[in-house]
Amino acid sequence: MAQYIALLRGINVGGKKIIKMADLRLLLSDAGFMAVKTYIQSGNVIFETDINKAEIGAVIGGLIEKSFGFLPRIFILDLAAISLIAFCSKLIRLYLTAGHTAGDTPASSNYLQILTN
Repeated sequence: MAQYIALLRGINVGGKKIIKMADLRLLLSDAGFMAVKTYIQSGNVIFETDINKAEIGAVIGGLIEKSFGFLPRIFILDLAAISLIAFCSKLIRLYLTAGHTAGDTPASSNYLQILTN
């Protein structure tokens, strides 16, 4: 079973498109998603599933639309994407902490090459 993060955009903002995270966890758990966890009222959900990655967004979107009456934008990230984001974030912090701007040192081109490839 693979682990994913779903990012639900535009929910719980300004009192519109409200989804309580307890309700979202229950909805996904009842639909067969495993180890479902949410982060505050953000609409960020971590879960495990055997569903094909390309289909997960449509499945979750359909569940939300049926239960809550609207279809949010949904981004699905797998562990590889999450790891890459975390790695790049660390490189960017390292680069910025060193106090360099692009072109300052030969090493800066290495950072930029890593970040853009």
